[in-house]
Amino acid sequence: MKKNNTIILGLILSIIAVASITTYAWFTWSSPNDTNLILTIGDLADVKFDEGNDINVENIGPVLNYLNDGEITTFSFRNKAEVELYTNISLNITNLPNELKEESFKYVLLSSSDNNNFNEVKSGNFKDKSNGPMSILENDLASVGTTYFKFIIYIDGNMENPISMMGKSFSATLEVSVGEMENAANKIINLSSGDTWDANASGIFATNSYTDETTGETKYHDYRYIGANVNNYVKFNNDMYRIIGVFDDNSHGVVDSEGNGEYLVKLISANLLNSSAYGAYNNPADSGTYSNYGNDWTGGTTTVKANLNVLLNDYFYNKSDTSNNYGNCSTWTYYNNNNNHRTNDCSDIVGYGIDSSLQNYIEDATWYLYGYSGSGLSKQNFYLCERGQYSGCTSANSGAYATSTTAKIGLMYVSDYMYASGYYNSTSTEAGSSQYYGNQNWLYKGYEWTITPQSNNSSNAFYVHIIGFVNYTGSAYRGYGARPTFYLTSNVYIAGGNGTFGSPYTLILK
Repeated sequence: MKKNNTIILGLILSIIAVASITTYAWFTWSSPNDTNLILTIGDLADVKFDEGNDINVENIGPVLNYLNDGEITTFSFRNKAEVELYTNISLNITNLPNELKEESFKYVLLSSSDNNNFNEVKSGNFKDKSNGPMSILENDLASVGTTYFKFIIYIDGNMENPISMMGKSFSATLEVSVGEMENAANKIINLSSGDTWDANASGIFATNSYTDETTGETKYHDYRYIGANVNNYVKFNNDMYRIIGVFDDNSHGVVDSEGNGEYLVKLISANLLNSSAYGAYNNPADSGTYSNYGNDWTGGTTTVKANLNVLLNDYFYNKSDTSNNYGNCSTWTYYNNNNNHRTNDCSDIVGYGIDSSLQNYIEDATWYLYGYSGSGLSKQNFYLCERGQYSGCTSANSGAYATSTTAKIGLMYVSDYMYASGYYNSTSTEAGSSQYYGNQNWLYKGYEWTITPQSNNSSNAFYVHIIGFVNYTGSAYRGYGARPTFYLTSNVYIAGGNGTFGSPYTLILK
């Protein structure tokens, strides 16, 4: 069972005048009895404050070097568990006068594994801060053993300090929380409510069962969030994403070093990017022409990738408005409407792109490109169809285009959208058109492309209609919404949050 607890240490800081502007005095944090305080967080960790929990400052003045003067309060964190924990250190400010909101009023957190050699972990100032919680260290991995910390608040004597800072008081609580990390895929699977659900249900359920040839056990290819109200929000890349579900290698093709399939979490952006064509493009960029080969996602036959493939895997994934292959994204086609099919604004693509520090969270996955000639399949059969496992399903242009590709970013499948609907129970086989209205579907966002092409032509793809059903006659040059979709690597862990909008899951790459 995951445990998450918080301990709190009070800080009281008073700013008073010093004897001379050229006299720099360090301040001391002390307890009346100079006692130690040890707070135990279950069987996970101990947090020891060397100066106790009543910390007062008699004098504080500007200092040239915060490490050279006075006695610095320290605390330590001892991980007693047999696994890595995540820790969060924050400062909950209860009194910060405007006069102290200066760049010279600073904080610094240092850490050490041996209590001798300390390195700076986080530093900043209070210029733009206000009352309330302020994160200092977020989702830090704590190995088994002890980590030593020094947390220091000071006035930087190397900067100009307004006289208005004198006589002001600052108070806050230092909060340390700790919890066990859980593998993201395993956590979601463990939340499953089984493989049956009623119409109007909301939750995560096991789908697409099969029998293990070795053990004879019933297993599942995926575990999906179904219904209108599901707690599947994730904080990632300073943005909000949602979990479609957990999928095995039958969907993404990823196996471990021993050749065994892995379960991976699949995310989709919580919000639509700007309207984009599925496959229209300019050639050259300023010619005013567009391709008729709209649903060739890989460009393997037509030599030009589909528009959304380029936007998502070149510009969005790299968070760059330039590409070695395609130049500046402002010259790339976003949609076609008669002769007006260009835009010079790619901020919605690049602005929400993946930070380089987070790109290793995203797996190189297989994206299947089989499609169908109509909408008359059940959600189960669409799942098979997309992977080439259902009669009558081919890639686009009657099988002329690629059946799959390996990439970081894709779009949701038709089956993803259909399974997310809460209208039907687990055994229903209704067709995937007008029955799947959006008011019972957490994935519904209005007009939106899927990655699934119409198989019997070269220009159409499936999309979600404004009413909420799936339609197969979307001309690839039209501008519909699109949401980046991708699989997390198997070594991504959940460290905090409960999946609600107010407390989304947070992720750590272990």
